[in-house]
Parts: sequence; C-alpha cells; structure tokens
Amino acid sequence: MTRPAGRGPAWFGAWLAVGAAFALSFLGAPSIGLFVLPVALVLLVIVVRRSPHLPEAIGLVSGIGVMLLLVAFRNRDYEPCSANGFQRLTPGQQSASCGGWDPHPWLYLGIAVTAAGALAYLAASRARA
Repeated sequence: MTRPAGRGPAWFGAWLAVGAAFALSFLGAPSIGLFVLPVALVLLVIVVRRSPHLPEAIGLVSGIGVMLLLVAFRNRDYEPCSANGFQRLTPGQQSASCGGWDPHPWLYLGIAVTAAGALAYLAASRARA
C-alpha cells in the first residue's frame, strides 16, 4: 500500500522545521529573527503546497517545542545572581558571571509542547487510518 503524497512522518518533520524556523524568528527577533523570517515564510509556502494535511501540520507545534528545548539547552549553565549584589570567587577564580535565563521553565514547556504535538500527530494519523 502506497502512502498518499504529502502524508507521513517525513512531512511531519517538514512541518516541524517550519515551526522551528518561525519560533527562531520570534525568539531571535532582536538579533537574527528578521533574517530568519523570510526563510521561514518560504519554507511555509513550500510545505503548505506539498502537504496541506492537518495531521502532518501538527508538526508545527512540535517545531516550536524543539526551539523551546534549544533555549533550555543553551542556558543550562545558568547561575542566578546573588541578592546582595556580591559574587564570591572560588580560589583561583579571576572573575564570575551570573544571570541569563533560568532553563527550567523553558525545558518543561518545551517537553510539554513537543510531546503534545507528537502525540496529537500519532492520534490524528491513527484516526485517519
């Protein structure tokens, strides 16, 4: 049995790439986001024309979740600043830095959104079959 055009896990992955590109464009708006947006729009047009099916389009949600997971990964060395404004140096340490984004909210939301998209795709593709 052959699969109809524009359907299947590969097209879910294509939609995932579109979602990731749009999420990167939004999250990186102050820096590279405006340069990523045209790429995301071109990807969207290509994928919509070749796979306009709802189950595969749910990959867009998982793509957003993957970008949230990437933000969590990039901030895994987060160190909160002390409340009194002083940083304590360990012996041999020349400088200290603190701040950034706490990765935990990004991680939990990324896992939830990615899993929700994947589970919704599985449910929709099984209902279709």
